[in-house]
Amino acid sequence: MPKSQTPPPNVQVVTLLDDERKMGPFFYVTITTFNFFSGSVPVDFITARVQQILELNPWLQSRLVGKMGDVHFEYPATVPSTAADDTYVKCLTIPGFAQDQEYNKLVKSVKKHLVKLGYCYLNKKTFGDLFRILIVNGNSLVVSMSHMLGDGNTYYEVLKMLDARPEFVPRALSVERIDSFNAMRQDIFGASYYEWRSFTSLLSIKFYMETVFGAARGNVYTIDKPQIEEIKQKYTTEDAYVSSNDVIASKLLSDCHLVWGSVSTNSREYLGESGPQRDSTGTYTIGAIVTKDMSPSDVRKRIMSITNKTPLTEFPSKKETKEGQGMNISNWTKFQHFLRLPDGQEAQLHLPSHATPIACNMAVIFKAKPEELSVLLLTTKKSSKHFKMGSLFTPTQNVVS
Repeated sequence: MPKSQTPPPNVQVVTLLDDERKMGPFFYVTITTFNFFSGSVPVDFITARVQQILELNPWLQSRLVGKMGDVHFEYPATVPSTAADDTYVKCLTIPGFAQDQEYNKLVKSVKKHLVKLGYCYLNKKTFGDLFRILIVNGNSLVVSMSHMLGDGNTYYEVLKMLDARPEFVPRALSVERIDSFNAMRQDIFGASYYEWRSFTSLLSIKFYMETVFGAARGNVYTIDKPQIEEIKQKYTTEDAYVSSNDVIASKLLSDCHLVWGSVSTNSREYLGESGPQRDSTGTYTIGAIVTKDMSPSDVRKRIMSITNKTPLTEFPSKKETKEGQGMNISNWTKFQHFLRLPDGQEAQLHLPSHATPIACNMAVIFKAKPEELSVLLLTTKKSSKHFKMGSLFTPTQNVVS
C-alpha cells in the first residue's frame, strides 16, 4: 500500500497476490451468473441470507485503492445492519429478461445493473461496488462479483451460501492471500513463459480495446457427452488417463483454429495443506499453455506439468502468436452449483454472463442444466470468423429447448 494512503479507522487492508495487483482492475472481468427458477424467488429470504454472508465476510464490501498495476483492498470491519437491503440486494423488472431469450440480448438487457470492470471503481470513496445480487422479474437471481475479489472457486463458495439447504449455511471465508503462491507460480512458469507473456500482453490490450468499442459476443454450445466418452476411450490407455476437459480443450484448439490456449487449473486441488484451500479467497488459478494441433493426451500432459510443478518451456513463436488466435479456457463444472430455494425449487437454468470487455477469446465450460454440459465462447466478430465448430458443439440460439 502506498505510504501516502493511510486507511481510516476501522478499515481493514488486504494485500493482493502479485498477478491480482499487477493485472488488477484493467483486465479482470466480472463474474456473473443468471439463475432462472420456475416460481418466485423469496426476497426476504435472499435479503436476510445476504446480510448473514456480509457479516461473516465483510471483505465483500471492499473498495479498490491505489493505481493501475498496484492496487489493494480496503473494507470496513463492521457491516451495517441494513447493508443487504440498502446496498447489495435489488429487485428489478426488466422486459425481455427471460430464459428463452437469445443469449446476447439477455446479457444486454441487464448489463447496466451488473458489477463493472474494477477500474470503474478505483479509488472511489464508497464501499460495496464489487458485489451485488439482483432479483429480476421475480423469478431469476443474478449474482455479480468483481474478479478482483476472487476467482471462480471464490465466486461459487459465496453463491452456495444463498442455498436454503442446511449444508450450505453461510460461513466465513479467508480473505488473507497466501504469499507463498507468488513464488510458487513464478517457479512453475519459468523465465520462458514470462518472456512470451510480455509479448501476448501487448496483443491483449489491442483485443481488449476491440471489445470496448465493439462489444464481445457470447455463443452458447451444448456439448455432445456421448461423443466425449468415445474420444476419451480412444486416447485413454493403461498408463495415461484423459479427461472430458482434455477432450474439450483439444477440440477448441482445432475447431477455433487456435495457435495457443491457456487451460486454467485450480491450484486448490494440488498444492496440499500449505497452499490455498476451498475457503481461500483470491485468484489461485494457473494456466497450462497448450498449442495448436494438440491431442487430448497432449493437453493432459501439459496440465500435469502444472500440477507436478514442472516449469513450462515450449511456447509459440512471436510470429505465430501475433498472427494466430489465443483463448483462455476455464472449466467451472467442478465447483459449479445449482441453487435450491426454501420451497424446494432448484434453478432450472444456470448461465455465466459476459458484460465487460475481455483481453482474449474465452471459453467457459459449465452446466446449463444439471444433466447438460455446455460451453460459452466469448469472442469478437473478427475472431469468430476463424471458428468452425465441429460436431462436438451444437449451437444453442435460445439457450433452453
